[in-house]
Amino acid sequence: MLGLSTPRRATYRLKTRLYSIIAFLGLLPMLGAALALVVMELAGRDDAALDRAARGTIHLERVNGLVYAVVMESRGIYMSAEWRAAEPFAKNLIRQLGELQDVAKAWKADAIASQQSSIEELSERIDQFVRFRTELVRLGREENTAAARAFGDNDANRTVRSALNDSLRGVAHAYEQEIGRARSQVQADEHDLLVILLALAGLGALALGSGLIFIKVGLLRPLLRTRDSMLRLAQGDLDINVDGRPRAAEIAEMAQAVEVFAARETGVVTRVEPRTIGRAVVSLGGGRTKVEDVVDPTVGFVITVKPGDKVLEGEPIASVFARDASGVKLGFEALERAVTFGDRLSERPLPLISHRVTKDGVEDLTRPPHAPKSRAARRA
Repeated sequence: MLGLSTPRRATYRLKTRLYSIIAFLGLLPMLGAALALVVMELAGRDDAALDRAARGTIHLERVNGLVYAVVMESRGIYMSAEWRAAEPFAKNLIRQLGELQDVAKAWKADAIASQQSSIEELSERIDQFVRFRTELVRLGREENTAAARAFGDNDANRTVRSALNDSLRGVAHAYEQEIGRARSQVQADEHDLLVILLALAGLGALALGSGLIFIKVGLLRPLLRTRDSMLRLAQGDLDINVDGRPRAAEIAEMAQAVEVFAARETGVVTRVEPRTIGRAVVSLGGGRTKVEDVVDPTVGFVITVKPGDKVLEGEPIASVFARDASGVKLGFEALERAVTFGDRLSERPLPLISHRVTKDGVEDLTRPPHAPKSRAARRA
């Protein structure tokens, strides 16, 4: 006997689950792209900090080189006996002092925030160094090289240069630390990006695997079971159990729309009215009332009794295939009107074929076996 397992109320409908999986799989690339953009933004900032620190180191090397060159040109002025011999050294010195100021200005504009005060101090030291060396050239040109040497080769000059060297060493050490920190941060950003991408790939693989398992277990298996049950019902086998809601709610609703119609009394089936059943099939969606209507091949009736069959009250005699519970109700109402019962047949049931055309004429199959032939048959 066909039965329906009692469906448990599903927490989520099948459509919701499928949409959730699809949405999740769709959001994974977006999430990955967003996280990658965030990490790339951070990496870009750290790369910029590393580049700035590297540029600061380059400026530092140029400042050191120019200071050393200025000192060497100053010694050339000291060693010259007269201005004519010292003038080439003085020209080089003035040019190098201009380059030194330009480099210091560029460095100051591009200094890292943590070393801004140190760069300010270094810039002041460089300005002091430039003023001192410029004055040395003026004395050599306007007075003589001896005066220039007396001005430059003394403790005051050495103090200025020592203070500049101390500032350069301090800033150099700070920039080395900044480069190390920035490089470590860039490496950490690259590691974080790799971890995020691997995690997203793993999460995507897990979601894909879970989705495939869900589709197989929660969709395909129940759908195949429901299909098999419907095929058996269509063949008139009522001794089955239609699985109500294994895991997927909407598949279960297909099973819920298959209901068994039982005999309301004990007796003999006296009539199964085909017109009533046909109209009910159309109302269920299995036929057309106008040309543009779409026919649903999944709805209809399976009636397993015919006039003359004896049945017991409560015995399954038909099944209704409908889209929903309201369709099942409509089908039951049609069966109530179409199938009638009694103690015995009041008339012989009509055969499936009413007439047969043979070489001898038209044979009426609705007549009793020994009834006289029709006039058409006699004329033939």
